[in-house]
Amino acid sequence: MSTIINPSKSQFLTFRNTENVQDRDKRIPGIYERKISISEVKFGETIYPFQQDVEAYFAPNRSDESPYCFIVDDFLPIVGKGKTLYDARLDWELQFHKKFQELYTQCDFERAENDIKLWSVFEEIIDIPAYRVATPLSFQVTGRFVDNPAIPKHCREIEWIDGTKDVVDLQDCPRESVIVASGQYFEATILRDYHDNTIREVLSICPVDYQDSTDEEIDEFLKSVPTLKDFPVSTRWK
Repeated sequence: MSTIINPSKSQFLTFRNTENVQDRDKRIPGIYERKISISEVKFGETIYPFQQDVEAYFAPNRSDESPYCFIVDDFLPIVGKGKTLYDARLDWELQFHKKFQELYTQCDFERAENDIKLWSVFEEIIDIPAYRVATPLSFQVTGRFVDNPAIPKHCREIEWIDGTKDVVDLQDCPRESVIVASGQYFEATILRDYHDNTIREVLSICPVDYQDSTDEEIDEFLKSVPTLKDFPVSTRWK
């Protein structure tokens, strides 16, 4: 028996029968003419909100391994393919997610001509400011907890190795954060807000051996760095 779930609510057309593709298509009249309205794309925890709805549809593919295609004309040449309608749409979402992340990190001069056109479509349809708000920046950094009696008891202060500090709520940290000793260095994966750079969440903490360089060690290092006087004098321009 076949069941159809509304794909516009982040769900897909799914099937519980075992017929082959041709028989399956006959049981669903108009499957290739049906339009699906999409207002966002969600891949894992990443959400791409649209400024306007776009229409998508399924199409046949001349392949026994991937007989279905999922297409959004606005985002061609991205085409999803799969053994089932679900697989075809999921493949499309993966390609969409991968292509956006690839182009998002590039400057215009780094993009090929076709990618420049596709990026202009992304900018026109995707609400990129809303995407940035919903998608924090991820960093891997090294720091340590330091005592600060002035902050609430459910918070701890972190001093990073660059000297900057952040106060984090332990409710937004992994459970081991409550027992990591002050002064113990750790590597952390953190999420920061795109706009104000505040920490949204500390995803992981892993204690590490780390020692601050002393002033003497820094001086010795600076003395070991070659300077202009250590290089031979050129007579070429004399």
